[in-house]
Amino acid sequence: MDASAQDLHHRLGTVTAFGDLANAMRGVAAARLQQARTLIAGIDDYTRTVTAAMGQARALLPPAPARAPGAAAPRVTLTVLIGAEQGFNGGLSERVLDAAGEATGGRVLMVGSQLRRLAHARGCTPQWFAPMVAHADAASTLGDRLHTALARALASEPLDAVEIIGSELAVSNEGENLLIRRRNLTPQPAPDDRPPTKAPRLNVEPARLIDDLLVEYVAAQLTRAVLHGHAAEQLARLRTMAAASENVQRMVQGLRAEERQWRQEAITGEVIELAAALSGSAKEGR
Repeated sequence: MDASAQDLHHRLGTVTAFGDLANAMRGVAAARLQQARTLIAGIDDYTRTVTAAMGQARALLPPAPARAPGAAAPRVTLTVLIGAEQGFNGGLSERVLDAAGEATGGRVLMVGSQLRRLAHARGCTPQWFAPMVAHADAASTLGDRLHTALARALASEPLDAVEIIGSELAVSNEGENLLIRRRNLTPQPAPDDRPPTKAPRLNVEPARLIDDLLVEYVAAQLTRAVLHGHAAEQLARLRTMAAASENVQRMVQGLRAEERQWRQEAITGEVIELAAALSGSAKEGR
């Protein structure tokens, strides 16, 4: 086997090995995504339920006093960034950082090792960091850790707003889509936050009820953000590896075609040499 044949054989082996790796990563991502799908519906429903309960409880409070006019104080915002843990995700973490924009220059809590590496290159250092979960069933644990970090940040300095920026799975008639969403963690008044026509029976004061619901609301939103971020990373990797597998198949087909052509040329050369040798032997026999 000459040098060109050895190089072709080596390239074919390398590309085939990468294809096997891409298929393995694709299988892992598909399994993790399926596990996340089974939990997303539940956390989404729970978040909506807690949000609706907060609206109903808030409607029981007396109107808040109007603020005295004066110069508006600078707003202090904390941003929670939810990104990817590993690469091969189609630029998911870059999209999160692009959506964050100038917020990366302020107070930041961050989830995702790849996101932190890319953020560091942009001059952003989070005041708290945690790796993204490897499995969906660990999302609630990470959500609790994120909740604790947020509480400590609030204790160290009052905040006017908390934002969550991360990727989410959105289901439409065309299938699943990856969206980068920016959410305000502060509960916003809903159109139906009106006092009930009939006063409900309460076991606790409305203000205390809202405080308790607020804890549940924040925990639910943070867990939801982690779970959606994990699922989005798996879907992005699944699609990236699917595209890589298609490219590998095309490359393998091209290399095998080159291999067949090389073999045909080698056989043709051997036939020509054999024919020449036979012709020479025949001439000598005369």
